Amino acid sequence: QLTSDAFKDRGANWSPDGRIVFFSNRSGRYGAWSIRPDGSELRPLTGLRETVTQPLLSPDGRWLVLTFGFSAAALIDLTKPAAARAPQILPQQALGVRFYPYSWSPDSKRLAGGLAGGGVAVFALASQRYERLTERGRQPVWMGDSRRLLYLDSVGAKVYLVDSATRESREILASPGASTITSVDLSPDDRMLYIVRGTREGDVWMATLHADPS
Repeated sequence: QLTSDAFKDRGANWSPDGRIVFFSNRSGRYGAWSIRPDGSELRPLTGLRETVTQPLLSPDGRWLVLTFGFSAAALIDLTKPAAARAPQILPQQALGVRFYPYSWSPDSKRLAGGLAGGGVAVFALASQRYERLTERGRQPVWMGDSRRLLYLDSVGAKVYLVDSATRESREILASPGASTITSVDLSPDDRMLYIVRGTREGDVWMATLHADPS
């Protein structure tokens, strides 16, 4: 356990230099923070006054993407001095629905994310344009070739692979029984697939009410 206090620390993920990046309300509002794996060097990543959540560092360590003010996605260039790190709001209306960044491509050139209402899209930093890859699905995760992605279907029963060049999808894993897959990720070498799977049980119970003896 790396933090143990009254604050809420959420959305932890790894940074390229081996630190852990997360968002926390320890400054009075939610902001981006980082900490070392041994629990030392807890520090903020930005000095923004606005509420930010879901920080993700690009593999090259230059860019920080985050949800800005609960309503938009924004990029911050970490190569600039701290005082000059103004958030660059990603285009909002290009797809007609909100874009939720979820994964950086290994070459740090594109962001994959889910869309409000379902579907996977990719945002290219160079062109500042979106490309919708699927009509359904969520939580896309890039593979090491910066071309293919894994994602969950809308109900979390299956994992799919999509080719960002051809937009062709195929099923690679189905959740067994009456379970759902709530999260999916890959090891850096693409050799291990990790999932979080939940199982719901449905049983019938009967409660007998007794009169109060008094």
